[in-house]
Amino acid sequence: LRQAQYFASGDIPYAEFMHFGLAMPIYTHFTSPIRRYADVIVHRQLGAAVKIMALDDDHTKKELMESIADNINYRHEHAQKAGRDSQNFFTGHFLKQFETTGIPIEDGYVIRQTDSHMFILVPKFGQENKIERELLPNQGNNFKLLDKVKVKITITEKGDTFGKR
Repeated sequence: LRQAQYFASGDIPYAEFMHFGLAMPIYTHFTSPIRRYADVIVHRQLGAAVKIMALDDDHTKKELMESIADNINYRHEHAQKAGRDSQNFFTGHFLKQFETTGIPIEDGYVIRQTDSHMFILVPKFGQENKIERELLPNQGNNFKLLDKVKVKITITEKGDTFGKR
């Protein structure tokens, strides 16, 4: 599934308003308007739509709303990446203690599969990564979603990677 994104309603066709994961033909999500700018914008738009508040003229301009949605999506994506990078950095720092002895084999779980990869989560370290199926016995075809697997983790200069099961 594609990552959910904010958009201005005039920016895409109505047929694309749906929320695929929830099987809803039209959907909006918002939380407390004091938490995030995206929620403030949605609350203002909804308030104007149900005629309980006035909308600033600038917020009726399609191009501005598209620009705001694009900016919110951009910042959200980079905030998510910063969080993952931080987690990877500190996990890598923790795993450095095993540089001479080797990182112990840990339990992992199959959380997603594609034709070419399996995605494994190692809860102990809060890490998720993909393994190429061609590196696995029987191309990984003997695994099902949420199967428990044994994982050997190695550290490389480009980040953490999982070895064979």
